Amino acid sequence: SGDKAAYTYLPDSVQEFDAKVDLEKLLTNSGFKEIKKYNFTFETVQVLIAQK
Repeated sequence: SGDKAAYTYLPDSVQEFDAKVDLEKLLTNSGFKEIKKYNFTFETVQVLIAQK
């Protein structure tokens, strides 16, 4: 794209992401049940499906 920022945004934002957040625990504590977790792309992408 010719814009260096376009290529540095994603790696920078990944570094800022709080990996310690336990989304499964947050969903459980919020009353969600039947939580299913799917990992993709060497566990860099995670999909959580929950029923309330």
